[in-house]
Amino acid sequence: MSTCVIELNDSGLFSTVDAGLYVESPGYALLNGVQIVVGKSAQAAARLHPRQINNRFWQQLGMNPLAEQSNLARHHADLAYQHLQHIHQLASEPEQVIFAVPASFEREQLAVLLGIAQQCPFDAVGLVDLAVAAAAGVELAGAGVHIDMQLHQAVVTSFSVSDDGSVARKAARIVEGGGMLALFNQFSHLIADAFIQQCRFDPLHDARSEQILYDALPEWLQQAPEAQEFVFEIPQGNTVHKAKLPRTSFLGPVRELQRRMQARADELADASQCTLVTQRLLGLPGFTELVDHCIPVPQGAVAHACWRHAHLIRSNDANLPFITRLPATVCRQAEAQASARPEPRATHIVVDNTAYSLDSNALYLQVNGDGDLDWAAHKTEAAQARLLKKQGQVWLLVEPASTIFVNDAEAQREQRLAKGDRLSLVQGGAQAYLIEVSPLHGTQT
Repeated sequence: MSTCVIELNDSGLFSTVDAGLYVESPGYALLNGVQIVVGKSAQAAARLHPRQINNRFWQQLGMNPLAEQSNLARHHADLAYQHLQHIHQLASEPEQVIFAVPASFEREQLAVLLGIAQQCPFDAVGLVDLAVAAAAGVELAGAGVHIDMQLHQAVVTSFSVSDDGSVARKAARIVEGGGMLALFNQFSHLIADAFIQQCRFDPLHDARSEQILYDALPEWLQQAPEAQEFVFEIPQGNTVHKAKLPRTSFLGPVRELQRRMQARADELADASQCTLVTQRLLGLPGFTELVDHCIPVPQGAVAHACWRHAHLIRSNDANLPFITRLPATVCRQAEAQASARPEPRATHIVVDNTAYSLDSNALYLQVNGDGDLDWAAHKTEAAQARLLKKQGQVWLLVEPASTIFVNDAEAQREQRLAKGDRLSLVQGGAQAYLIEVSPLHGTQT
């Protein structure tokens, strides 16, 4: 029996068939009074017929009546049913489906999804957390977070890696308004301003040229990563309007999106050893440059993990169990480096001739009334960073808008420390340093 994995994300449902076929369909539905058109055809009409478009039926999946009256669909579940039928046909009608579902789906929505699947011409045989499947599909350096962007929001999911070699979902946060549509709206206005300034043409003034702009935007953003200038072209009659923008024009919106995602990630993980980033985010100008410990999730990684661990995911039960734990693949290179070069162990930090013990409780680096370094056991408004010991390793976590120097070099937002490292608020300023206190040999620096 042919089996496909469908990754649910309203910016594009991804279906990967075991024969190697890969298809994508965005979560758009066009209700034109005669029929329901879904996927790319509906997306291609979103700017032409905005009042007939629904692109929230996956985000708000449920049985509540649609706000717009229609004799074609009663609720968002009807639109989701049409979309599943469509992607099933695009994928050459596989007989079985495994769903990889984001953590943004609530329990009731999972029940609605399985109810819809029972009406479809395929058997739903598996239900797995999307972030866990992604983490199981790549080599991990340790625990971390998975970041993905949907059409209207972003989802940040933390995961742990246990001693038995499995990865499990811990918690999730939603970045409201941090979706592909809002970001593309910002990009489109930047590009439209460039057209207005450079050739006196406003592509957002006419629905047809606006649709062309939005359709071409993903391809435009895929221009060579090393390119310092992006070129945009929009045809109008016998004329082709051309505009240019420096790559740096797009970095502000991307940086703000990453900042919001990182803030949510910080709520979930004290010291992530890796950040899994999906293809949607990798395609944004400058995004990976802002992410520490970035691990790209290749296209097909989720599907391959689902097939590799199908014996753990598949079920004949009508009420499919939701799988949130799978075997992990720990990075062999990271293991080899750790065993070959163990980092010196730090047990204390010395500030102004006073040694503070580093244990599982966090210490907060702050500025005292004299402008000098100080430490506190609890976070205050003056806190610049914190030190946390986790699994025998010491981590520095820098507060947003703060700058800390380690060995006179600006620290990363999250950075692992070792014995001998020196911390300061300014280069050449007063320093705190990490030491190891041995019960046999006294203090070593």
